[in-house]
Amino acid sequence: MSRHVGGLGALLVATVGSLACDAETGVTCVAASQLTNGAAAAQYLMLEPWEEEAVLFLDVTLDGPPSTAQCTGVLIGAQWALTAAHCLAGRVALETRVAVGVSAQSPILETGGRAWLIHPSLDLALVSLDDEVPLSAASPLRLASVLPDWFGAGQLVQIAGYGFDQNDAQGTRTFLVERVVGVQSDEVRVSADGLAGACRGDSGGPLLIRGVDGSVEVLGLLGHGSASCYGEDSYTRVDAVAAWITEQTGGIEVSPPPEGGAYTVLTSAGRCFGDVAVWREEKDARRERCSAGQTCGFDATAKGFRCVPAGTDPCAGITDVGDCAGAVTRRCVAGQVQTGDCALCGAGCGFSPTSGAASCVASSP
Repeated sequence: MSRHVGGLGALLVATVGSLACDAETGVTCVAASQLTNGAAAAQYLMLEPWEEEAVLFLDVTLDGPPSTAQCTGVLIGAQWALTAAHCLAGRVALETRVAVGVSAQSPILETGGRAWLIHPSLDLALVSLDDEVPLSAASPLRLASVLPDWFGAGQLVQIAGYGFDQNDAQGTRTFLVERVVGVQSDEVRVSADGLAGACRGDSGGPLLIRGVDGSVEVLGLLGHGSASCYGEDSYTRVDAVAAWITEQTGGIEVSPPPEGGAYTVLTSAGRCFGDVAVWREEKDARRERCSAGQTCGFDATAKGFRCVPAGTDPCAGITDVGDCAGAVTRRCVAGQVQTGDCALCGAGCGFSPTSGAASCVASSP
């Protein structure tokens, strides 16, 4: 694995292709040979716009020989960003431009970074911003303080970055789904099974999860990744540095949603994240951690995913995201399990790097 240092990189994702399949089956495949930009939205976690805007673009002018570095960061306080320390390449930041918005070239808000505070042992850096970012522009994301019990190998996560794409274009914020392949005390390793991955320039970008109470949380920051942009990506865990961040910042309060911010991306059907159900009720978000004797599954009365008594889920633990049974995709739709046989198009079962949904994955030609 190589270290991603500024300048070049983005999220490369496979799109759903129309490969040679029986038209009556409705089976489509994700093809490793079909690459596009990363998804414009965080579909898997169902982030609202003000949460997506917390992903930041950093353009850093370094001391010494003329040099700049472009990285990704995340807003964790009105005047604080978190990114990877290696973005500085061991040098000093003379000037830091911080952009908020989908496009780093045409941001909705721009400020500077007046100071970099480097963690003594981990690849993490706090950036003190020149100005407070108003909630109307972006809502800071909470840092994970503990791993959920259900988190581990096989779990899907959402990542984001601004780096270069396969068209050699940089500066557009994109999102991607990857699967956890390993968890250590200081890192989480993830992969999109060779279909996609983070590249140079996405350094410092966040690894996002739904935490123990269903809130969106930052679990890690991109530190290392495959030079090919299709291998494993390694994220430095932030859940063990709460004391250091408090010491450096004086403490950061959890920000509420922006005034008048209505939840519209989160659906009324909701979604299960481990043993937590998350859904929308009118314009507000609802989150519930299932208690003993319950599981997160489909609730016919609510017509969505909620905490239900164990053994009553008609989809038996399969969610709307779905899973694989050999070469067969299985997804819970309106309380019924729908399947698709990937063998019909000569493919195997995997997941879509854009949405996380169980999908047929075709081999490269």
